[in-house]
Amino acid sequence: MTKIATGNESLKKHDVYYMPQGNTVIQVEYTLFKVDLAVLQKHSSILQSITASGAIFTDKHPLVLHEVTENDFFTLLKVLYPL
Repeated sequence: MTKIATGNESLKKHDVYYMPQGNTVIQVEYTLFKVDLAVLQKHSSILQSITASGAIFTDKHPLVLHEVTENDFFTLLKVLYPL
């Protein structure tokens, strides 16, 4: 995993789900995931409302998900993006 230094913490890009074709960066714990936002919005009204403003989430300014573990988010992505 590639590490990115941001302030006091060191973030890493997920080996599988930091996708070059992704358009949104999401931080879960200390891991960055880059995925297609439309897929997540299709399955989550909460993410639809969070992203309704049209904000762009990047490595330097990711969408941070609290109260979710890296492993749980990885498991969700395996279902939404079977590789």
